[in-house]
Amino acid sequence: MSQTGESSLRFPSGSEQAAELAALQRLLHLSAGASSLCTAVCNNPALRDDLIERVRQSNPSLAVVALPRDCVDVFDAATRATASETPAAVFVTGIELSVKSENTNQPTLRSLNASRDLWEHRLLCPVVIWMPEYVASLMPLHAPDFWRYRSRSFEFAPQTPEIELTRADHFGEQFTLASNLDIDKKRLRIAELERRLAEAGSPIPDDLTFHAMTWTHELAFLYHAIGELDTALRVLQHSLLPMCDRLGDVRLRAIAMGGIADILYVRGDLDEALRILREELLPVFERLGDLRERAIAMGKIADILYARGDLDEALRIRTEEELPVFD
Repeated sequence: MSQTGESSLRFPSGSEQAAELAALQRLLHLSAGASSLCTAVCNNPALRDDLIERVRQSNPSLAVVALPRDCVDVFDAATRATASETPAAVFVTGIELSVKSENTNQPTLRSLNASRDLWEHRLLCPVVIWMPEYVASLMPLHAPDFWRYRSRSFEFAPQTPEIELTRADHFGEQFTLASNLDIDKKRLRIAELERRLAEAGSPIPDDLTFHAMTWTHELAFLYHAIGELDTALRVLQHSLLPMCDRLGDVRLRAIAMGGIADILYVRGDLDEALRILREELLPVFERLGDLRERAIAMGKIADILYARGDLDEALRIRTEEELPVFD
């Protein structure tokens, strides 16, 4: 991760991301003392926390409510946490810990839908609920009234080539072109890759296995990039990993496991993501002497420890294990 001078965890900001942050700041200023309900979409918890800290610097009375795991009533949790104060605004984080994309029943989102009219009576200030893309994609289905009721949605996604390449590196390839495509072109590319894989047949002939593995790798990356995490996870687990095993490509297999860990991290399954990184990735990259991929894995471990509140160990990893390699 790159560093700027804005906070302890820093990221490069593209123009679109900066514009969204400025729009969020304007909303907080113009809506001061009045109720408004908004959402903010951000896939990276560390980036989300960095953005929130930037907002807090100019809005010191901002209240941040971190929802506990398996929280069903978001409204009750937010109002209880702010009952003893009069915040200028309330940011709610951690809803992804209670919303699993594979579940057909979503009690947290249904409860949020039922509470849509209650917020303005209890919190006379702007309320922003932060969530990853996959939660936002479930909202129109499981919380349609809330989704229509909200006044604004902000989108925070990495915009600079540096961030895009870092995301791609977690899947092990420099998918520069795919990273820079808009969502419609990403879907066209997905259709092209799926066509190639279908034409290769099943089982895939030996002479096409390497090519199919490359196409599958990019396919998983693209599904992840557009927020279809279930499909990305299925591609990684049931298509890419067997190909890696068939060719004996231990390095790409480790990178594929890193992609699985990324998805589990976004979903809030921090324990399993941490286990994969420590047990499935680090031993492979250490054995191969791949310092760069090891440093990337250590950075992801630091992200998880930071999300858990283990700030000392997260800082140690960044300063002693990650940054020296990239320097």
